[in-house]
Amino acid sequence: IFRHRMSKSNLQLNIENETSALKSVILGIGEDSGPFYPNNPKMKYHITNGTMPKQKDMISEIEGFRQILENYGIKVIMPRNIPGQDQMFSRDIAFVIGNKIVKANMKIDNRRPEYEGIKHIIKQINLDNVLIPPKEAFIEGGDVVLYNKYIFVGQGNRTNYAGYKFLKNSFPEKEVIPLNLKVTLDHLTNVLHLDCVFQPVGHNHAILYEEGFLEKPKAIIDIFREKNIIKISAKEKFDMFPNIFSISPKLVVIEKNFHRLNEELNKIGIKTIRVKYSDMEKNDGLLRCSTLPLYREKT
Repeated sequence: IFRHRMSKSNLQLNIENETSALKSVILGIGEDSGPFYPNNPKMKYHITNGTMPKQKDMISEIEGFRQILENYGIKVIMPRNIPGQDQMFSRDIAFVIGNKIVKANMKIDNRRPEYEGIKHIIKQINLDNVLIPPKEAFIEGGDVVLYNKYIFVGQGNRTNYAGYKFLKNSFPEKEVIPLNLKVTLDHLTNVLHLDCVFQPVGHNHAILYEEGFLEKPKAIIDIFREKNIIKISAKEKFDMFPNIFSISPKLVVIEKNFHRLNEELNKIGIKTIRVKYSDMEKNDGLLRCSTLPLYREKT
């Protein structure tokens, strides 16, 4: 049945949350990525100190992640390679809400060409279901986190108020909640995207770094409730604990060194698959950043 849905002329979309059973996803690639640009404080720090990852190591980590996804029967689609272009983090360049795909409007010039690498996939989607923001509305997929009727939108260096308003107007049936992120020039404290400090997990839990916001994220706490929130430390935020990836409500892929998070997830009945992704993290992105989910089971 699913193969029919994925037919070339009509690629079906359905994403309502971060955790329902995943059926298809675009996964970033690490090949032929060209020079590193200091696009965020963490990258600038690693470039300055000569500690950026080798391309072969990033390719190896992405391949390990791809194999996990395919082992669970998930259709994995890769972008077309653009020589000399960073294409690791497909989450930022577009994202799906319901049956619509939104083209991101990216602030960083050197990342804008990445969208060309997924145009062959976008062409398989009904044109009515492709949304393009106006030029003043900056939005990246890392700032857009879904939880059924709620859309949380990070407001920081990459997504602006016009981007939030665009989503609010495009999805009137949803409750769209803006959250102001803490943006700094320090690689230890800067919050690049909302999914670096917050992500739902399971059916009604969330991982949260409370200090990553300009004010207490009351909306998140009210919706998920304190008892269902796994709160993390500044060091755990730096290591990117929130940027895991759910295959289903009961199965999550996490970085293999996230020992405390592994225990916390196991405690609430979530099984984890641990994968090495520590080289990718130096780009200030992890597992969620690498993925652009297209279809999750309807709930």
